[in-house]
Amino acid sequence: MLALEAQAALYSGGAVPSVGGGGELQLRTGLTDMIWVGLGGGLTALHEGPFRAFALGELALLFDVFRTVPFVELGAGAETYDGHSSVLLRVGAGADYLVSSSIGLGLSLRYQPALGDEVEHLFTLGLRLVWRLSD
Repeated sequence: MLALEAQAALYSGGAVPSVGGGGELQLRTGLTDMIWVGLGGGLTALHEGPFRAFALGELALLFDVFRTVPFVELGAGAETYDGHSSVLLRVGAGADYLVSSSIGLGLSLRYQPALGDEVEHLFTLGLRLVWRLSD
């Protein structure tokens, strides 16, 4: 499965929360009908701050219910922003609606806590275009 996602982002970690947007590309393959592993990467641009680039590996559980495919995911990787790099952990959930047997549209909601000294949180809401490479 190949997914392209446009995202709206909300970052809270400074004195004032910041909003922005970005995008992500994901490639997943099924170990079973329900358990999938994948790689992803993308960029997030915030109104007050630098671009955040990230890459991660993920484990996802997909629940194929007729034409709707809800999912939960857990990912880990690395991100870089403003000359700093850090470990990335992310949890998310969403659902894809299959328009045909190989094309789907979906929504995702993800949370990424900061693992540094400061309390930081990044939330994203994504609109997904999904291409199932095989049935």
